[in-house]
Amino acid sequence: MGRLAIRTVEYFGDLYSFMSPPLPDGLVIIEGGNGTGKTTFADLIFFGLGGTVRQFSKKGMAQHKEIRADSNNGVRLTITIDDKLYTITRRFDDAGDALVASHATEQVEVLPIVRRDGRRVLSDWLLEALGIHVVTLFAGTYGGKLNFADVMRLIYHDQDPDPSRVFKRNDHDNFVSDSKDFRRAIFEILIGRASEDYYDVLGELKLAQVALAERHAALNAYRSAVSRTMRATAKGDDVNAEFLKQELSEREKQLERLEQTRRQLRQTTPNAPAGEASLLEHRRALSSAGRRVADTEQKANAVRTEKIRLRSLEDQLIDEVERIQKIIHAHETLALFSPDTCPCCLRKVDRAKNNCICGQAIDEGAYQRFFYSSEEYVGILKSKQKNVETVRAALAGCDEELVALENSLTKHRADVHAARRDMSRWAGAADGTYTTELERVDDELVQVRVSLERLSERLELELERDKLELQANEARLNVDRLQQRARTLEGAAQEDRDSKVRQFDQLYTSLMRSTLRDVRLARLNSDYEPILNDAEYREASSTVTRRLMYYVTLLQMSLADPTMPFPRFLLVDTPETAGIDVDNLSRAIGKIPEVIGNAAMPAQVILTTGDGKYPEHLRPLRKVILTDSDRLLNARAIL
Repeated sequence: MGRLAIRTVEYFGDLYSFMSPPLPDGLVIIEGGNGTGKTTFADLIFFGLGGTVRQFSKKGMAQHKEIRADSNNGVRLTITIDDKLYTITRRFDDAGDALVASHATEQVEVLPIVRRDGRRVLSDWLLEALGIHVVTLFAGTYGGKLNFADVMRLIYHDQDPDPSRVFKRNDHDNFVSDSKDFRRAIFEILIGRASEDYYDVLGELKLAQVALAERHAALNAYRSAVSRTMRATAKGDDVNAEFLKQELSEREKQLERLEQTRRQLRQTTPNAPAGEASLLEHRRALSSAGRRVADTEQKANAVRTEKIRLRSLEDQLIDEVERIQKIIHAHETLALFSPDTCPCCLRKVDRAKNNCICGQAIDEGAYQRFFYSSEEYVGILKSKQKNVETVRAALAGCDEELVALENSLTKHRADVHAARRDMSRWAGAADGTYTTELERVDDELVQVRVSLERLSERLELELERDKLELQANEARLNVDRLQQRARTLEGAAQEDRDSKVRQFDQLYTSLMRSTLRDVRLARLNSDYEPILNDAEYREASSTVTRRLMYYVTLLQMSLADPTMPFPRFLLVDTPETAGIDVDNLSRAIGKIPEVIGNAAMPAQVILTTGDGKYPEHLRPLRKVILTDSDRLLNARAIL
């Protein structure tokens, strides 16, 4: 499965900045005292990956004062997924979107954070890149797609004041998405492909069951409406479409025989003033139908012309979007767009305010008009992409209008044909007179035509009912198929889960026994929560090790099984709560490089911790050292 690693973490803003050194595989230690920015470092990574960090929000009491006081600020993460390099940029004042740039293809994509209107979001991109299915999870009647923030609940070991909770708190503290069912599903998806396939089918089954209920409701409503419509018909008229087609065919043959008889009767009569009037009426009908055909053809040609124009505009806008994406990627990589850059050598110039690079006095506002910032280019990109969507909607409208016009044209041409046929029928009757026999045939013709019209209406209703019946049956068959598949996968998933839980218990017990002297047995309960010594162990400080080793066990399992969806990455923030002593904490942290070092596959664990609260031999793994005089966010120099 896919592997995630963080390579650099950058904070940018008008007032503060931070740029991490390159972060390698293995254990990466971020060391610092209280208040120097360790948790902020971890939260910047989580925020960049689409998570919600309350102290970064403008709402609420516990705001991060430097970040909220800054402007034009954001996070830029350089990450690798299966050795493919990407840059993710997310701004604090425009946190609803993230900019994803691929270094290999130079493609830039703006992805929303929150799922709306079925659009692809950053979470979908991350999960797909890591090879994790975006399954739909259900709890009761509530259903929601798996998000990367859900997966991070067992990857991001945050600084929870209550470490008895193994799962990281849900971003929105929703009692449904934080239910035992959801937590169990997240654990099961991360430990095995069989469970992932099972939940994938289970989500399809839930949606299929909803569709089946909707189809049955539509069918029952239609049946009721047809029953009310046909209530006045004679007993025994409730027949299916095949019998209605047969009856309709017989009536059409009867109509043809009557029309033949009528033509013969009219041709044998001397004069027919009534026939002249009818012929004049048919001529008027033919002329009117011809005008409608011409008008409709003219409208259709106009729509086709408009469609050609819109198609050309769509191609032009797509070309502009691709150019802007390349410009943004170039800026994200080389930081080209700046009024303080020499256009000849591209070096940064310390330009005095209200002066040009060459030294001439200028109007600062006018000077800025020749440059666009990265966020302005993103705005332009969004606008162009919106224009593409608008043009495509207009093209769809043209297609719909053309279909409607073609249908109208078919009808009008049929009217022309009918008018000509009627004229031909009356052509030989100019010198005939109505007889009693002719009037009788005319009366029968009226009755047969009325009967044909009613039969056609009933057939149309019955065909629509057959369509709904077929859709309901297909929905039922789909539910049956998915139920059968779910039962098959459930057995395989349960077998795989039992095997993985046994493996977890063995590894977890080994880690806990080597870090806490009084632990003899560690295992998972039915909700995948850890139990020590059959729930007899009560020492408060054990909760830190209990939680940390839980995450490390998942990492160790993923390093031994390349098919396991866990992305071989951990983010651990200051595991020092609940009164844990330094020796226990040091032993627990010391297990991380042992687990990584004994594996054949690479992994990355980013750990933020206090000064010296880790084994001494791990000091070379420090990549960032934070102090009171050198905090995470440093003020930019003011020119």
